[in-house]
Amino acid sequence: MIERDDLDMLAAEFVLGGTLPVEDRQRVQRLRTTHPELDAQILQWESRLSALNDEIEPVDPPAPPGFSPGLSVPLISWSRPRRSTTRWSGSGNKCPGGA
Repeated sequence: MIERDDLDMLAAEFVLGGTLPVEDRQRVQRLRTTHPELDAQILQWESRLSALNDEIEPVDPPAPPGFSPGLSVPLISWSRPRRSTTRWSGSGNKCPGGA
């Protein structure tokens, strides 16, 4: 049996999101369906913390270092490079320099 204070702390950490490791979050997700008291605690925490969203103005995150908003060419190409269609001509050697 989970103590009431531990249950409340677990619910709070679950609602905050980043404070529980992934495995623990998944465990709480499963426990929620079979433990109505845990589910009720989670709903209470969601209700308490949702009011904070109404008081905070959205802010754009700062640009990463080296970011240029006027840059129109991507710095990284995610497509595969094209193979050259140029063939060697000449003496029949496949490598330059005759090797």
